Amino acid sequence: MDAEKLSTYDKVIPIAYDLASHHALGGGSYVFKRDYALYLKSLLSPQFKRVEVNIIIQPNSSPHIGTLSSLGLAFVVARRLQDLGLDVIVRCDLWDQARGAQYEINGAKYQQSLRDTGGFQRYLPNYTHILQVLAAQYAVKHHLRLEEEFLQQPEVAGVVRDIIINRSTLGKCLMPATGLLALRAPYPACGLVDKYGIKNIYAEDGSSVSFWCPHHGPFSCDTRTETHRLQFNCQLFNLVMGMFYERVDYGWIEICGSDYAGFWQEQLLWRFLSKPTIIVYTPLISDWSGAKVSEALYLQSTAYDYLRKVGLECLLSYEVLRQEKRDLNVLWQEIEKWVDEPYRIFRGYSLHYLHLLFEGHHMDLGIIHESGQKGESA
Repeated sequence: MDAEKLSTYDKVIPIAYDLASHHALGGGSYVFKRDYALYLKSLLSPQFKRVEVNIIIQPNSSPHIGTLSSLGLAFVVARRLQDLGLDVIVRCDLWDQARGAQYEINGAKYQQSLRDTGGFQRYLPNYTHILQVLAAQYAVKHHLRLEEEFLQQPEVAGVVRDIIINRSTLGKCLMPATGLLALRAPYPACGLVDKYGIKNIYAEDGSSVSFWCPHHGPFSCDTRTETHRLQFNCQLFNLVMGMFYERVDYGWIEICGSDYAGFWQEQLLWRFLSKPTIIVYTPLISDWSGAKVSEALYLQSTAYDYLRKVGLECLLSYEVLRQEKRDLNVLWQEIEKWVDEPYRIFRGYSLHYLHLLFEGHHMDLGIIHESGQKGESA
């Protein structure tokens, strides 16, 4: 869209707002008006004094405002739990083997990872920097973990074997289009993986998998000793993580974007777990149409062109935000309110709302939370 057309739209369809943010009661906001961190602590087993606040990110772009919000929320939650006497660490899992490029070869889909295509290396400094900023801001320990380190944890081999043994049931639920597990391993020479695991051959006891490379033929992986070679699609990796944390001897809280609430966790994770996962959802950050802000769309040259044209690319890229010397404390203070006044966390926020915050506008509480008008649960 050119600047002239954008200007025309701005005149025809102005954005109306009154700087009053209405926190309508519903869902979690009926229950929580304060003490959200204390509630989270009560869900953790009292035998665990050590707690990990975990967040998983696909590093395929510079962190946008949604990713920054999730990272900020992880550290604020961790700090509040630390203030309640727990030994807390924020662990950020960077999914460096996520898709970097995709190809169709002989009618089948193959892909290479972000690490193999260089995308991971391009954006890694952004993530290390923001983690250092947040760790210093909240005086909380943190650790950046890549896939290989996670997959080398001793509990993972047992998780993978259990999943393989139950692959018939799990495949139908996690990948209804194929009914198969999207379990992968790259051939060392080229890094190609069978995206959907179509040609995988499994040992019945789950101890090994034979994979297929279109250029080099079959090769195998021993799941007892080589789990670090494996890759997974998103829903399978989520299940591996959930089953892994069932087996650890410390507390665990996951920070997750609220676009993954509902069906994703209920049908693709919780139904397969015996130990409930504690999840804190980051409010959805949406564009003008209500769609979530997405790094996948940001990578398309025209998806957010209208924001670039009006000088709002800082909301889409941590690199640009730093270049413009935007004050990140504005965002951190907003996120602290989400946790300390939790009726604010069980809702979504627009890019326009966050833009106004960065521009220094003060947001008033809506009618429900004005003095004498506080809502109560039904």
